[in-house]
Amino acid sequence: MAVRFGHRGLTVGRCHVSVRNLVVMWILLFFVCGWFFFMVDHRPAGCRHEDMLQYVCRYYSKGVITGKMCPRLCQGKEFVFTRCLSRSLEHQVYEVEVRQAKSLIKDRYLVHWTHDPKDGDYQRPADGSSMEDLRHMLSAFLKLRLGEGDFGQFQTKIFDVADINNDGKVSLAEAKTLWGLLRGNDFLLLMALSKSEVIPKLEGFCGDIYVTEGVQVYDIYGPNQIHPGMLGSFFSGDTLSWAQGAHIVLGVIEFVEEIIDNPLGNFLMCSVTPRSIGYTRKHDAKLLNLQDISPEVKVEGELKERMCQTDIDCIYGSNCQSPCDMASHKCQSEVTYPNLYKMCQLLEPVLFNGIPAEIKDKLRLAIDRCKGLRHSGRKMDMEHSLVINDIKGVIWRQISDSNS
Repeated sequence: MAVRFGHRGLTVGRCHVSVRNLVVMWILLFFVCGWFFFMVDHRPAGCRHEDMLQYVCRYYSKGVITGKMCPRLCQGKEFVFTRCLSRSLEHQVYEVEVRQAKSLIKDRYLVHWTHDPKDGDYQRPADGSSMEDLRHMLSAFLKLRLGEGDFGQFQTKIFDVADINNDGKVSLAEAKTLWGLLRGNDFLLLMALSKSEVIPKLEGFCGDIYVTEGVQVYDIYGPNQIHPGMLGSFFSGDTLSWAQGAHIVLGVIEFVEEIIDNPLGNFLMCSVTPRSIGYTRKHDAKLLNLQDISPEVKVEGELKERMCQTDIDCIYGSNCQSPCDMASHKCQSEVTYPNLYKMCQLLEPVLFNGIPAEIKDKLRLAIDRCKGLRHSGRKMDMEHSLVINDIKGVIWRQISDSNS
């Protein structure tokens, strides 16, 4: 087909199209596409906070559930949803800004909703259930999720949180709210690990929506960074100073210590990635997704029942792995690498970004020793503690010297 440019337009074969008509057609196409884009909601299903609020607030208005955060979520307009952080239908997370008059931003929160439609609509506990029934339900639930143990104090703590009006009792609406929250593993872990500074502070809840303090950055490697590999350089020069990054690292390492000998059992960081850990304006580390943490009894219980041909078949989450027993072709229960091993790999880029030359060799030795850790009973526990002390010692001495 011959194509010729004439003085008044574009000629294709016998068809003549004027430049003016082409421009008009392109403008019309642009407006049609723009209209279609704005009229059709392209958000993923897990990012429609309006549906979440409509569902929960309907049951709040009926008195089925309760919570101190309900009036602010269902009746007020101070919460402005600014960002969707999760696309999962079962676990939705949103950033919200709390605004006063004249659009003044007061606080930033994270709103979480873990809901599985298969569980029903706040059906448990049933009408007529007694406080003793609720205690039995909670005891069986904790045993299932956390294994054998003495959960007396923890149960009391959970009931205190559920007692929203502080009358010393748990009403049916409070009990349904509590049960709705506990169905999501993340809220249970929020309660279990709430003493840690790395766990975001609970601000309140409404039904099975709960609200925690917000953070400044949602990725320990810094904002707007592309990280193709674990050992690459992920930082622009103005993201974090070394001291700020080291402060974040210390918080994560101290958290690793806290979950080893937790009164409710050990916990494993089986799915933690750089995007699992954020930080505040004061550069305090905060664990963003508690579903990345799993009780050790749960991990070991699932692994030992799993059939395998190689060690690759024995991976739990993204980075908890146990050996495959080639005799029985079943996974062994104890994972190969401890939490600290995994965290040293993840934190290494933060620590060595702009590291002072005088401590680089010492910290390299400590990190390499950390990356050589394996599970080996009591010997591993002692080695684990020594490595943590080495890393913390090098960092603290450098920060102290710099401040002085």
